[in-house]
Amino acid sequence: MSTAYLQVMSEHRRLTILRHLAGPGGNGGINDSILQTICNDFGVSSSRDQVKSALNWLEEQELVSLKRLDSLIIAYPKQRGNDVAKGIIVVDGVQPPSPE
Repeated sequence: MSTAYLQVMSEHRRLTILRHLAGPGGNGGINDSILQTICNDFGVSSSRDQVKSALNWLEEQELVSLKRLDSLIIAYPKQRGNDVAKGIIVVDGVQPPSPE
């Protein structure tokens, strides 16, 4: 796979995660296993490691907060992450959402 393809998939994975955290039920947190299923269901092929890497990246950008429990990660949205998910602000490395 080309580097460009992998970059596009990473950006879409991050957006998919943010959109689901910004949606109903996201404020209570979503674990990395469920986020992997969500990404795959939405056509963003993702391994558990790829989801965990995306979550760590999103935390570094201050878009989510993470709670680590042994091998499980629970992600919680931050306001800035919600704004990115809604297209209010743009962050390099996250695919901007399409207009609704």
